[in-house]
Amino acid sequence: MLDHTDYQTWLAHAAWIRISARAIIFNAARDHILVERNDWIRYPFYNFIGGGVEIGETLQDCIARELAEETDARIVSARYLFVVENFFPHEDKTMHSLEHYFLIELDRETITPHNDGVE
Repeated sequence: MLDHTDYQTWLAHAAWIRISARAIIFNAARDHILVERNDWIRYPFYNFIGGGVEIGETLQDCIARELAEETDARIVSARYLFVVENFFPHEDKTMHSLEHYFLIELDRETITPHNDGVE
């Protein structure tokens, strides 16, 4: 059985629409935004912290889990903002994803990332 939450598995198989939740997080002054750098494929890119929704998981649970995996901060409030539907080429396939975005307030201003990609 394919792991429907793993991004690389999804890229390799393109057998389903990937559903993900993403966090838009500003600092208190609203002049910086928290992102993660991904450089595990040919071209590095930045995106908002988040990831694939697991079967039986709500969007809110997904974003809380992803933030716990990536940082030491916890969510104080989350407000649903919008969904983005993406179609993009990858090798010989057209990929399809739905990304749900939340405005997130964290329990602290300074966070410690759990990996090198969070900036």
